[in-house]
Amino acid sequence: MRHPEVGELVLHREKLIVAGSDGQVLVVYHAEEGTASADALALLGTLAVSREPDASGPECDPGRVGRRTAR
Repeated sequence: MRHPEVGELVLHREKLIVAGSDGQVLVVYHAEEGTASADALALLGTLAVSREPDASGPECDPGRVGRRTAR
């Protein structure tokens, strides 16, 4: 996978069936510990946090706090 800000990521994918749901599946991507991809994911996490609006600010939309959009 290539991310526009952190570059290429080599990720593992896990598909987990959500018990009690009507066929929902949770898909989790993760990098192997100690790899450049793990470092890039950590950097991406810090970039995302630094861009989150302050939850106490007047311009904050409570419906969007903590929600991320995958591209």
